[in-house]
Amino acid sequence: MRKTLLPFATAATALLALVILYKPALGQPTTADCQTFKETGQTVCGKFLTYWQQHGGLAQQGYPISGQFQEVSDVDGKTYSVQYFERAVFELHPENKAPYDVLLSLLGTMALKQKYPNGAPAPPTANMPPAGVTFPETNQTLYGPFLDYWNTHGGLAQQGYPISGQFSEKSDLDGKLYTVQYFERAVFEMHPELPAGSQVLLSQLGTFRFHQKYPTGAPGAGTALAAGNWGTDKIIKMVVTSTGATLEFGCAHATINQPILVDASGKYDVAGTFYQEHGGPVYQDEDKGRPARFTGTRNGEKLTVTITYADDNSQVGSWTATYGVEAHIVKCL
Repeated sequence: MRKTLLPFATAATALLALVILYKPALGQPTTADCQTFKETGQTVCGKFLTYWQQHGGLAQQGYPISGQFQEVSDVDGKTYSVQYFERAVFELHPENKAPYDVLLSLLGTMALKQKYPNGAPAPPTANMPPAGVTFPETNQTLYGPFLDYWNTHGGLAQQGYPISGQFSEKSDLDGKLYTVQYFERAVFEMHPELPAGSQVLLSQLGTFRFHQKYPTGAPGAGTALAAGNWGTDKIIKMVVTSTGATLEFGCAHATINQPILVDASGKYDVAGTFYQEHGGPVYQDEDKGRPARFTGTRNGEKLTVTITYADDNSQVGSWTATYGVEAHIVKCL
């Protein structure tokens, strides 16, 4: 158990420094925590790779079509680490506990509003199955193969609620007409030409969204940082891995649970959690931590870092750190 102090510590004991070094020769990580797909040349790492593997893989998510980078959400205006796949966009939410720290962007909701600003076409009333499941949250009903697919492929967490009925739509991919139904995070397509049990496919919403937002390529997608120990004299002890970092300070610690990427200009922007520790005569359990952003610029073996609390945008501080220093931390007593 970590010891933390009731509010007797001064702000000076919360000094935080982060050291990250960009090693161009190392390229993208090739550890067991990462997988590179030759079909698109993109690499998936850490929590995103685990999610991809555990939630349908290629059939459900498609190939990765971008690296991991920072993006401002169109839904809540917050910045998240994301990666685009053919049929989905993964968002990293370090403020959530697993398994809810990776969520899918609401691509279906965005596509429906863009394509049908006055509402989706009304579903046909003839030849519909006699029974289905109606969701009071959206007043939409799921029938037949679409209901079966929803139940067996992640349900609410993966697909979201249905936000339209079934209707006929011309595909943006091949120009053919398909029966479709929109969900918060996906669009189901019926392909009767395929064998039974494989007739429901997901539209390539990730591909469409990516090309729409980034016609010249994703911004800020960079090279993963080299793994190893980093530090500043008597301030920080940090271990960087292909999937993030752990940091220790005299009276604080932090975690970064995503690959740390540096772009071509040397900048990085990652999310993590900062835990304040306190020393003094009265102790209590470690606090729950606060979500934070770790940002800065690398210049050779020097790195500037600014730590900002994500919940109120207040700064913990800014520092410059150096590669190759392993600090010997004395923890608060």
